[in-house]
Amino acid sequence: MTKIIEKEKERIRKVARLLHDGAKRVRILRSIDWSPPVKQDFFAKNAKELPEINYPSFDAKPTIDIIREARRMIIPISPIDQWLERQATASLRRTYRSVALHSRYLTGTCTEYSRHY
Repeated sequence: MTKIIEKEKERIRKVARLLHDGAKRVRILRSIDWSPPVKQDFFAKNAKELPEINYPSFDAKPTIDIIREARRMIIPISPIDQWLERQATASLRRTYRSVALHSRYLTGTCTEYSRHY
């Protein structure tokens, strides 16, 4: 019985680690941040004209894959697994929202409402 319990604890820890790893990969603001020289130049010119920036594309696939791997390990019959499932669903929603927000920022279509979303 103890071996089964330990195996179950390890499964739960692994799911939690995967969800944590997936969640920390989504850092949209960091991906659109200006480098220090660009910031300095912008403010040195009295912030009159936005600089031309080539932003890197954001690939959400690794994050989505990690969350999906975690979801495959969840057996939603216990309260712990049900909680993990809710966390996985919330992580996917945040990832999809972040991808949408990132694309709106990069295309210049981010409205005041979506800036606070």
